[in-house]
Amino acid sequence: MEGTPSRILVVEDEEDMAVLLRRALERRGFSVDLTSDGTEALAALASRPYALLITDIFMPRMNGLRLVEAARQRWPHLPVIVITGLGDWQSYVRAMDLHVVAYLIKPVRIGDILAAVERALDPQPPA
Repeated sequence: MEGTPSRILVVEDEEDMAVLLRRALERRGFSVDLTSDGTEALAALASRPYALLITDIFMPRMNGLRLVEAARQRWPHLPVIVITGLGDWQSYVRAMDLHVVAYLIKPVRIGDILAAVERALDPQPPA
């Protein structure tokens, strides 16, 4: 896949945040698809390969943690980053149990998201 940009699926129901994420990731050379809930995201995941899933937690129809659970069953090695506006201990623990790469709480800096994306796509063991 040399020369092909990594494709990232962003699942975010807040349009401003989704557009911000898309722009930041595309500036870094990634190809980005957007969906607004977990049900749409599962259909997108089934339609093409993705290098990374970035999802909000609180969304209509299917929340992000249920999305990650469903995605883990079919794509167990897909890296996942969770971004949430209402971080709590219970959702954090559940996300960690699902082996997410990062759990970020809004408002989140774009630099923190990009650093998490880099970690997710180049998981080098610590030296």
